[in-house]
Amino acid sequence: MIGWIERHPNVATWILLAAGMVAALTWSARDVDDLSPAQWGWLVAATVLVAGLCAWIISWEADDPTTEVDLPEPSDHAAPGSMVHDGVDDGRPEPEMTRDATGDSNDGGELGR
Repeated sequence: MIGWIERHPNVATWILLAAGMVAALTWSARDVDDLSPAQWGWLVAATVLVAGLCAWIISWEADDPTTEVDLPEPSDHAAPGSMVHDGVDDGRPEPEMTRDATGDSNDGGELGR
């Protein structure tokens, strides 16, 4: 079983996600009396398809080779409070989060000015 899951991770994700979503659907709609068996069938089919779309979207991240990025180790020589980019201390102080008179936050950036 584990070997099959390792060979087919996207299908396994779809099955597990669909099972959980169908369980949530049936629990949340358990008190609805007016649903016919055909309507239940369409609801379950739509839920399984949505689970498949979710599993497909999740697989984009897993299949993306750019997600495995080696980040540089933090520099030990950086001054406290200074900004370090690519492991190099540029000597500038970190911008401080402040609030103006209206209570809006200002993170030191140019956005929203």
